[in-house]
Amino acid sequence: MIKTALIAILAVVLQNPPSSLAAEQRKELRQRLDRFHTMSPTERQLIQENYQAFRRLSPEERMLLRRNFQRWGQLPPARREQLRRQYKRFLQMDPSQRQRILENYRRWRRLSPEERARLRQEKERSRHEKNEHPNP
Repeated sequence: MIKTALIAILAVVLQNPPSSLAAEQRKELRQRLDRFHTMSPTERQLIQENYQAFRRLSPEERMLLRRNFQRWGQLPPARREQLRRQYKRFLQMDPSQRQRILENYRRWRRLSPEERARLRQEKERSRHEKNEHPNP
């Protein structure tokens, strides 16, 4: 939640210099700043650290972060919750399991859309065959 608030503030400010913000946007930023001041010192410190990390990103990485943040906001709440649970499970895995998953993900990303579609079809066909012919 804290990271989300920080990223939202940064996205608005970085995409629109303060002088060009509409009254409603300025009001929203003011509310977020007021909320920041009511947070515990630990929460404020975390936000400041996240902000510094954001500033160290390249322009391309910032743009990607903004785009992903917007995509996240467009997901249905149930899907966001599902992803949160999956990420929590991922964090609870031992490092070797996490590394294997990350390596598989990198390989998957290098595949063409056609290769991905073919693998999905093969997996679905395999799953269907297992359901039709379960082991006794």
